[in-house]
Amino acid sequence: MSALAQVLNTAIARRPWKRKVIGPIGIDVGSDAIHACQLKPQDDRRFAIAARAAVPFSGLRSALLESPLRLRKLLRDGLRRHGFTGRRVVAAMPSDFVKFTPITFRADESSTAQTILKMLSSRVDGDIGDYVVDYLPVRTNTEHEEGLALAAVARRQDVLQFLDALGGCGYEVEALDIGPAAIRRLLSVLYTGDDEEAETILVLNAGLERSYLSVISGRRLLFDQPVEFGEQGLLAHVARVLDISEEASRDLAVRHGLKTNEAGDADEVASTLLEILKHDFVSLVDEINRVLIFTAGETRGRPVGRVCLLGSIARWPGAEALLRELIDVPNSDTQREIADFFIDERPKDKAVGDLFPEMAVASGLALRGLIEHV
Repeated sequence: MSALAQVLNTAIARRPWKRKVIGPIGIDVGSDAIHACQLKPQDDRRFAIAARAAVPFSGLRSALLESPLRLRKLLRDGLRRHGFTGRRVVAAMPSDFVKFTPITFRADESSTAQTILKMLSSRVDGDIGDYVVDYLPVRTNTEHEEGLALAAVARRQDVLQFLDALGGCGYEVEALDIGPAAIRRLLSVLYTGDDEEAETILVLNAGLERSYLSVISGRRLLFDQPVEFGEQGLLAHVARVLDISEEASRDLAVRHGLKTNEAGDADEVASTLLEILKHDFVSLVDEINRVLIFTAGETRGRPVGRVCLLGSIARWPGAEALLRELIDVPNSDTQREIADFFIDERPKDKAVGDLFPEMAVASGLALRGLIEHV
């Protein structure tokens, strides 16, 4: 065997994922659609998209989740024709069901889990036994007097109802996860790997009514909280100013975006949209700056090295670039980097917009079990 072949075989053997295995189906119930994704590891360290689907639904997500029969029908009918295989599922608990709470505790506690559970018992309505609790460590270094964790709390009845709905479709639920953990897993294969001291990433996962702001450093989720910033509010603002419908506003935003190019061929519509919405983005950055102060304390002053915009607003040309400009973070192109890493081998699904950015959580869920540590 040649020296080169030996090196390649050694590298393949050390990959942090299982080869030639189709992973579980990642299912994320979004604000207006159920997103699902299934992945398969490739020999070039990337992943092939074995199947993907976005199943839209009308009305409120909370109403859908309270109707298991309707949820089962949407899943069965929506996923059946999109090429998914197997029955294994990793699903995200919908954010309507989950409350995230930062917990500070003594770093020298012998049982972190029991300590967190005890502290949460005084912060929930009723008996803590009526809830399902999980947590993600943020700070556990004993050099600090205090440890910090992000606890996720959901009513047991809601969790069981969600599991019953998935089980009623014939799925075997391997794990219930949370959105921030799925995004952390997705970004780990793109940027951070296993290095806990890797670059710090600021993530804005933009939804219809609200968005979720997360900070990820290596394998650590340092921060996650909702912010009152969503596509619907931005589109309503544009509609009022231009006296057009919100649907027309969405069409303008997706086609023209918020390009900041000042060259002679600059898009006048994009410039107008930017003028209307820049204050909304500046207000968001005020919130982000408060988060960055906290982050600097947790990373010993290491600055944010990357900004990732996910969710519906990421489809607007120039939106991520505007956010980076306002925060003064170096350029990157999250959507292109994600699209280059996750290969859709079916020609009809080649477009970047067919999979991402709304399906980032579903893709992170689909990675569970295919990579180690996260």
